[in-house]
Amino acid sequence: MTSGGSWDLHLGRSAAGKWITIPLTNRGGIVVGGQPGSGKTAGLRSMLAPLMRSPSVQFAIVDGKGGSEWASMGPRAFACVPFSTELELIVCLLRTLEDERVRRMSEMLRLRGSPNFWTNGPSADLPLIVLVIDEIQTLLDPSYYPRSDKQAQTLVAEAQGLVKRLSALSRAAGIITALATQKPTADSIPTQSRDNATARLCFSVTSREAARAVLGDRSDAESADDVSSPSPIGLPQGVAVAGLMGLGLVKVRVPFIPEQVIYDTACSTAELVQRPVA
Repeated sequence: MTSGGSWDLHLGRSAAGKWITIPLTNRGGIVVGGQPGSGKTAGLRSMLAPLMRSPSVQFAIVDGKGGSEWASMGPRAFACVPFSTELELIVCLLRTLEDERVRRMSEMLRLRGSPNFWTNGPSADLPLIVLVIDEIQTLLDPSYYPRSDKQAQTLVAEAQGLVKRLSALSRAAGIITALATQKPTADSIPTQSRDNATARLCFSVTSREAARAVLGDRSDAESADDVSSPSPIGLPQGVAVAGLMGLGLVKVRVPFIPEQVIYDTACSTAELVQRPVA
């Protein structure tokens, strides 16, 4: 459980200094985009890090940058897969999580007395699973692989389907997806996954097309000069435009927790790790 006794995720502070939070209860996932150096990975990591202290949360992490960016949370994750490993291993993890989603949905009434995981919320024996896929374009964009590599193309197609199902159908099963990319396009962020997200955070980007890929139809700002709605074009590091259900677009400065602090917390809570899948 997050600070304050509720399942809320702190996205950052508004220009007025107010904390902008989103409830995780009965909600969809998170989509994050922004150019390299914009602060998207550090921001997402800092948002999720407070959840490490709860025995009712388990993490699965796919690091498209090769392992270094999420190594600080590695000791607290039941799976932490760098993309330098084989694509098949990542797809295997997604299959396992999809199987767990199906299992939970078929048994939720027996386990919780309700078909919805959030009726009673996360617990140590049936935890919230947070699936992080950073630099998701390295997993879902077929252009990252030679067309002649039929096996890779087949695995990419399977990964696309698995990510879409997990992001669209996992809310009632207690699985939340957090998808991040430095290349915001329709190929790297499936439109269905974006539209099902409770929160969309767009860090600095250079084009309207990239902003729309993250924020969707909520991206009303045509340029950085549009003062009627916050624009993510040319934002400073660590600042994002958040598209929130019911709130529209809000500019926030995201929290920052040093990696050493995150790593120390991950190590001190490593005994909470369990593999919550059948």
